Amino acid sequence: MLSTCVAIAGLLTPLSSRRSVVLGVATAALRPSSPAGAFAVKESKPPIQASAALDALPKNTAAAFQRYWPAMQLGADFYAFELLERVKAPQKWDLVGSFVGGGQAGSRLELEFLSPMTILALAFPPDEGGDRMQAALQDFRASMGKLSSIAGSSPGPTAGPTPAEKAMAMGQWDSGRLALNRFLVALNDATETTRLTTIPEGAIGYPRSAARYLELRQGQALCRNRGGEALAGVWSGLMVYGTVPGVNPCGDVNLGNYFDQ
Repeated sequence: MLSTCVAIAGLLTPLSSRRSVVLGVATAALRPSSPAGAFAVKESKPPIQASAALDALPKNTAAAFQRYWPAMQLGADFYAFELLERVKAPQKWDLVGSFVGGGQAGSRLELEFLSPMTILALAFPPDEGGDRMQAALQDFRASMGKLSSIAGSSPGPTAGPTPAEKAMAMGQWDSGRLALNRFLVALNDATETTRLTTIPEGAIGYPRSAARYLELRQGQALCRNRGGEALAGVWSGLMVYGTVPGVNPCGDVNLGNYFDQ
């Protein structure tokens, strides 16, 4: 796992060498894998970004951005569309806990937020946004830790959390929102793009589509059950596995078109 490699690298190398180690791990992850046999099909992929600023950045830095900006936008969408609703509803605070996972390496927080944020923060030179990303990452991590503590201390479904606890949980969600926004803005500034969308207060007026987000997530789950895009394409061609000829077996919203909204 990439996050595990990053963690090990951080333990075995001095601080001054972490940036080059992480860049090496990230670059290895960027290498294309071999086709999935004779039935392999072209999988949908997020669009490549282009700007003069990206061209001027070190090659590995630009490669890390192209690799991980989709994860950052998907993370922001999850934060606005799913995590907020879980924090607002104390009966769903167990889902908040499962998201944070106590800071464990396999948690969704680690895999979908902290790992890509760490790689990006180390990939960008300090004076090209790297320092700003590092600071935002630390603040985001701290907010999520506090949110986990609050959600985990709820007295249970019978008594429920107090109004003060609910307010504290929302406060930590908002603190995390501000830190995540700072990270996204630092990425936009360093690449001179407007690719990444920040989350407004309370996610009110967030310009991205909750319906498309839900359709993407449902399609991804269905596609995983069918063995991924390559195998799902095979099932569709053979008219088996509950597919319909001419209908995308992984859904119409995918990583190739999801970000064009």
